[in-house]
Amino acid sequence: MSDNTLFKKFENELNEITNKTGNKDALQTIFEMQCELMKRYGHEPTWLKTPFIEQEEMRVMTENGVVTFPKEYIANQKELRTKLLLDMVHAMDDEVSEFRGELPWKHWKKYKPEDMWYNNENVKLAAGFELIDILHFMMESFILLGFDWEDIKKLYLVKNIENFHRQDVGYDNSYKEDDKCNGCDNCNCK
Repeated sequence: MSDNTLFKKFENELNEITNKTGNKDALQTIFEMQCELMKRYGHEPTWLKTPFIEQEEMRVMTENGVVTFPKEYIANQKELRTKLLLDMVHAMDDEVSEFRGELPWKHWKKYKPEDMWYNNENVKLAAGFELIDILHFMMESFILLGFDWEDIKKLYLVKNIENFHRQDVGYDNSYKEDDKCNGCDNCNCK
């Protein structure tokens, strides 16, 4: 069900969410909705922001009050979250394959014009939903790593700035991260 029927099926819920989120930052909305989804299957995103500090116990403020986690729980969470992150990698890999399947990637195959994403809104939507599946798993990965939506936004912006910088100076062997410094105190450019 990748065509417009999915939009019609969930039209009321979509309108409700749109009205509820108002003018919130889109990334914040996506992040918060992913957190809600994670809660439904047993992961409490609030404590995911807490760093792993070696201590006898850890107290975390959640929506339901303060929760105390013993040292053993913290160690177990390191392993569990690492496993979940690897699960996210596998899930994203599968979704990338499904996305590729929506595109005319077989050079030996003659595709009909009506089956091409740029000629067929249903194929374009199907490809878009595969990318959204990737976004779900990617967002969950950020949450599992302990990033919130503002952290994600900063990471994106800094990486985007770096990519613009790389376009300016090139990607060859002479590329240095500090070629274009703004006089900051954190690099060796002075």
